[in-house]
Amino acid sequence: MNAIAQLFALAQFLLTLAGCSPGATEFSNKILSTQGATLYSTAADNEGEAKFVCRESSSGQCHYTLYASACTDAEACKEKPLQTFVLQRGESKALRGIAKFHPCVALDAKPVGPDCRELMP
Repeated sequence: MNAIAQLFALAQFLLTLAGCSPGATEFSNKILSTQGATLYSTAADNEGEAKFVCRESSSGQCHYTLYASACTDAEACKEKPLQTFVLQRGESKALRGIAKFHPCVALDAKPVGPDCRELMP
C-alpha cells in the first residue's frame, strides 16, 4: 500500500472514531408547538443501512413515512411511500437495502405526502 492510500485509510479510520462517516446522510426532525406537542427524531443513511431513532415524542410514538429522496413535491410526485412504520419513544430501528430516501416524521398516524404535509381526504 502506498503512502497516500495509507494516509487516506488512516483519515477514514479517525473520522469513523470521531463519529463521522463519509457518505452518510443524517436527518433530524423536531416539532415544538405552543400547544405542548414535542417530537425529536433522528435518522442516518450510511451506505445502504438506515437507522431511525425516536428520541422524544409527547404522543409516545414517532410515525415514519419514507419517500424516495427525489420525491419531495406533493403535486409532481405521485409515488407511494417506500415504507411506513412506528417507533415508541426511545426505540430505534435499522433497515438495510433502503437508499436515497427522505423521512417524514409525525406524532400521529395521519397519512402524509412526499412534502411531509398531512394528506387531505
